[in-house]
Amino acid sequence: MSDFRGGSPTITLAGGFIDLLYSPLENRVSALNRVAALLGGRAAEELLLGENSNGAGLGKGSDIEIATQLVGRMLFEWGLGDQLMHAAHSALPAGATDKIEPLLQAAHIRAAEIIEMQRPLVIKLAEDLLSERELPSERPQELLQDNQRTRPPS
Repeated sequence: MSDFRGGSPTITLAGGFIDLLYSPLENRVSALNRVAALLGGRAAEELLLGENSNGAGLGKGSDIEIATQLVGRMLFEWGLGDQLMHAAHSALPAGATDKIEPLLQAAHIRAAEIIEMQRPLVIKLAEDLLSERELPSERPQELLQDNQRTRPPS
């Protein structure tokens, strides 16, 4: 699995990305949060552009590959599934897809819900990335804080 590091949001000719922080100690919630974050770009494409590109699944190290590996490790290496059996990712048991795919789909739905709730912020971040090509790592947090200050109380 890739080593996640903190980093700045970036857009390149191959697409955009935000490096995620890596945690050596995971639980089911933190792992599924990371999976949803990994699938956020794909969900944003779907919601904002109307269809997906191959960017999220483009080759080795892609968001979909890393998300799939993370769910597989969670279920079959870390004992965070419905069984305690350990299996290396290269030797997943028969039926692993039937356990991995529903968690990937649920994480994708969760990512889409978050993107939809934060649509104006996502659009602003995309506009900033298009004009600047790379943003400081603080910029997404600044946008979230600005949104919280200007949002009417519910």
